Formats: sequence, C-alpha cells, structure tokens
Amino acid sequence: MRKFVGGLLLMIMMVTGCQPSLRSLETNSNLLGKLGNHAELVAFEGLLNKVPKVGKYLGGKKMITVLAPSNEAIAALGQDTLLALTANKSGLEKLSAVLSGHILQGKHTIASLDSSKLVSVNGRPVNLNGIKVIGNPIVADNGVMLVVDGIIR
Repeated sequence: MRKFVGGLLLMIMMVTGCQPSLRSLETNSNLLGKLGNHAELVAFEGLLNKVPKVGKYLGGKKMITVLAPSNEAIAALGQDTLLALTANKSGLEKLSAVLSGHILQGKHTIASLDSSKLVSVNGRPVNLNGIKVIGNPIVADNGVMLVVDGIIR
C-alpha cells in the first residue's frame, strides 16, 4: 500500500504541477503557509494548486476551517478519478466543488464538528458521513486545518 500511495502522489504532483499563483498569498502564519510543512498533505496541496480560486481561501484573512484529506484519502480516489478531476476544464470544475466542500466558514474545533451545523465557503451544508479527524489540529492566524481520513462528497 505504501508503494502505491507514493506512486500515486508522484502522479498527482506531475498532473497538477506546482503553480506559483498561491505562493504570493503564503505566510509563515496562515493556513496556506502551514500546509507546506505537512508531508501528509502533499496531495491536497497539489490539488489546491490546480484550482487556485479554492486554494486562495487558505491564504485569505477570513477565519476558516480546512478539512484537509490526507494523502491516503486522496489516493483512495484512484488514479482514474484523479486524472478525470484534473485533465480538463469540466474535471477542474468538479475538483473545485469537491475541494470547496472541505473548507468551512468559521473556526471549528474537533468537538464542534459533531455538534455544529457545518457550512462550506460556497454556502453549502457539509455532512462528514463518518469521516474522522486524524492527528492534531494545525492552527494558523486565519483558522485551523484538521487532517481527515476521507473525501467529503
């Protein structure tokens, strides 16, 4: 499994490329800057670079909570799905919708995820459907990032 995840991560990075458009918003203290310090989120970072209009939330000033899927959660989508989400404009629109669903309005704690009415930055309700937070919260000036073990659909 480890070899598969590593290969899939390499494929994601090759497909998504590293676009410089988000780098200008990155600081050491915001969510975008903190994202790059976590190896378990390399795939998520690569996908955000593919749709900078979503990635920009992590470099913004509004308080948000990012439910960042781990590398393994993204790998579980499979190669065909990842290619479909990154290959063309239609796929990128779907990717944008999926990633936007992982960014919540306001700052939430792990405990409040179960008791709060969750709303994404695009105004849609978010249901975790059994997705669990793994690891410790990553706190930044503009919110918190929680690593999750699945993809919100």
